[in-house]
Amino acid sequence: MEWLLPAEIAPWMGIFLVIAAGFTAAITSSIGVGGGVLLLALMAISMPPAAVIPVHGMVQLGSNFNRAIMTLQHIDWKLLATFTPGACLGAVLASHFLVQLPISMLQLSIAGFISFSLLPQNPSHWFRACRDVYRRSDHDLYKHVCWSHRTACCRICKATTQG
Repeated sequence: MEWLLPAEIAPWMGIFLVIAAGFTAAITSSIGVGGGVLLLALMAISMPPAAVIPVHGMVQLGSNFNRAIMTLQHIDWKLLATFTPGACLGAVLASHFLVQLPISMLQLSIAGFISFSLLPQNPSHWFRACRDVYRRSDHDLYKHVCWSHRTACCRICKATTQG
C-alpha cells in the first residue's frame, strides 16, 4: 500500500477519504456548491498540511473533468480559451509559492479560504436575518442567537431595529 498512500495516512483514512470524495462530489452534483470546500476541510484534518492543496487540486481536476465530459456540448470554448492561460500560469506560480510556505502559514491559508468561502455573497442578507430574529423574539432568545451584545451582528441588529 506504500505506493498508494504515504506512511502518514493510515489505510482506513485513505478509504475514508475516497468515500468522502464520492460523497462530496454527490453534494456538489445535487446542490451545485459546497462539496469541494467540505472535502478540503476533511482533508485538512486528516492529511499532512503540505499535501492537502495538491491532492485536493487533483481530486477537483478529476471531478471537474468528468463533469466537463458529461456536459461537453454546453462548454463555452471561447471563454475557456480566455481563462485557461491565466489558470495555468496561476497554478505554476502557486505551486512554487506554496512549497516555500511554513506549515503554520499553509494551515492558516487553508482555514482562511474555507472561512472566506462560507461567507454569504451578499452580507446584508445575513444581517437582515439577524435583525428579523431580534424583531420576532424576546430578549433572551436574541442573546442566545447572537451570543452576546458585543458581537457585530447584535450591534447591527440593535441599530436597524431602533430606527
